[in-house]
Amino acid sequence: MEGWLTTARHVLFEGVVHRQVVLTVPTEIRPLILAEPKLLKAFADAGARAVQQLVQQWRPKKKIKVGIMSVLHVHGWAGNTNPHLHMVLSEGGVDKRGQWQAVNYFDTRKRRKLWQYHVLTALRKAVRGTAYAKTWSAKLGRVFAQYPTGFDCHAMPESGPVERLVIYLCKYVSSPPISIRRIESYDGERVTFRYDDHRRGPVQETLTAVVLPGRLFLLLPAKYFPLVRYYGMYARTVRNKVHALVADVLAGLQPVAQQVREWVGRRGLGHREATVSLKSESHEEAFADMEVRCPRCGAEMILVRVWSASGGVLYDLWEEENVTAPSVARRPELKAEEPPFVRQLVFAFARG
Repeated sequence: MEGWLTTARHVLFEGVVHRQVVLTVPTEIRPLILAEPKLLKAFADAGARAVQQLVQQWRPKKKIKVGIMSVLHVHGWAGNTNPHLHMVLSEGGVDKRGQWQAVNYFDTRKRRKLWQYHVLTALRKAVRGTAYAKTWSAKLGRVFAQYPTGFDCHAMPESGPVERLVIYLCKYVSSPPISIRRIESYDGERVTFRYDDHRRGPVQETLTAVVLPGRLFLLLPAKYFPLVRYYGMYARTVRNKVHALVADVLAGLQPVAQQVREWVGRRGLGHREATVSLKSESHEEAFADMEVRCPRCGAEMILVRVWSASGGVLYDLWEEENVTAPSVARRPELKAEEPPFVRQLVFAFARG
């Protein structure tokens, strides 16, 4: 786990806002995905392709390449087979001209259909010529009709530093499906454990001391199989090439970020007051003394977003008419102490 965290700290660009995307599949095809490492890899790669295509369809001429950290989980809270993907996605990327482009478009309907198409297509291709082809080729084709609206997807913007999410995901993927603290009792023959179901709430389940270990053994990944993968801008072959470019852009924004903090501090505003003030004033008036010019072309840049680690998005140019104060309540599973490394940038700029 420490190795994953160290790698993630070096790969995920400091100062870039990220979003969590969760991709799941129906119970009918889960046994196939877990049958072999080859099929698990096809499953993970399909998730990255679906997200990348969603972004490319949004701005097809720019060919934006976002950064993706994909974490594969093979079980649910009950220790059951439930392969799903948690993807940490950068809300921005590098276009075909090597320029940074902000990305905040995640259409739910298109996302569901793209995910369904890519995962089923990848699995059908992966089973060709294998012992699974006879049983699964036709069955995978019928799944399209069974789920006409696509497969479940969730895209949740992070309200705080992305490192909290990375720590949670890495701890989750490196922990056993059922921890000792969730075992309620054991009488020598039967084990009773608890878990939280999203629909039913707290649940207790009792299994024999033979059945439970057998269920858990099925969830062990193959030796050397990587559960954490990087795609797009964060892929090993790409990230070193674009790292200098992104670092230069973010370095230019740091002094202006400090000016934003000082402006809020001078007015003694909390999160809600700052949000109201930003709504009542135009961004040109609120930050008139913060002219920023592109270090490459010298063109004047415009304020796009103001973000704080405790309050989330304070101002968003593209959603100025619908600015609301987001909840700052932390997710229960992310109660770990704030990591001392890498802070998110408080805002970003784009060419006017």
